[in-house]
Amino acid sequence: DLSVRRLHIVGMPGVGKTKILREVLLGKNVADASISLSTVQNMEVPWLERLGQLVGVRKAEDVAGAVIQVLNGFRHPLLALDDVDQASGEMLAWIERIMAAVPQLKLLGTARHRPTNPGIAVCDVEPFSIDAHRSKTATDLLISFASHFGADGDELVTSRAELDGIAKLLDGLPLALEIAAAWLSILSPTSLRLRLLASPGLISSQPGAGRDSLVDCVSVICNDLAEEDRRALMCLCVCRGGCGEDLGEAMLGGDWPWRVRTLVDRSLVLRVPGASGHRF
Repeated sequence: DLSVRRLHIVGMPGVGKTKILREVLLGKNVADASISLSTVQNMEVPWLERLGQLVGVRKAEDVAGAVIQVLNGFRHPLLALDDVDQASGEMLAWIERIMAAVPQLKLLGTARHRPTNPGIAVCDVEPFSIDAHRSKTATDLLISFASHFGADGDELVTSRAELDGIAKLLDGLPLALEIAAAWLSILSPTSLRLRLLASPGLISSQPGAGRDSLVDCVSVICNDLAEEDRRALMCLCVCRGGCGEDLGEAMLGGDWPWRVRTLVDRSLVLRVPGASGHRF
């Protein structure tokens, strides 16, 4: 829509807003130039300095002028801003300056909350439907992810009811479904559903709240570990090339297979084939 200059993709955490934003940027005929900013990336170099490095400017106060000069050389430039409603006042003021100086520039952002500014158009993104009678449901997405991660195809077909239950527990959120699907190469659908019923925090922070990030999810799982299991995980992380039987026993003691097994059940350890048997 040529009359829309600002558009926010709005939805709850884990619904796939950032994924949509990336897909748009990869699309053809969307823009002839684009700048992408994220408000929540933890980087040692501040965002304005990183942007200055890209346009060849050393002083932060000169970055805006350089960006304006570059963007004015294009007919359809686009500014993509992930998590726009978490942007700092400094970043928002900088963006407003750029938008005012480049009239053909469009802003595409993602946000958890609908904007109060009436001049911003909104594209609402909802979780996948958990209604089993509809097409392209959350269960279908869960199965697609699980197949990608190597889950048993026949078991997925015969466990449709259990998978429906898992999708319902996760409110149809794509990110939560993707995390759960990775477990299905290790646990049966029945085991995973029972585990989620007993410990919803393993994927969802609280019932119905969805998932904030993969980092948060792993943190919750790590907090659920016994101290011995945490130590085992640290040892395995040090041995990135893989941990075989001899090394495992030397580091973790005689009960090392049990320690590794409990971590495998939590999807924090990968089992891979090696020359001398399975490695972890």
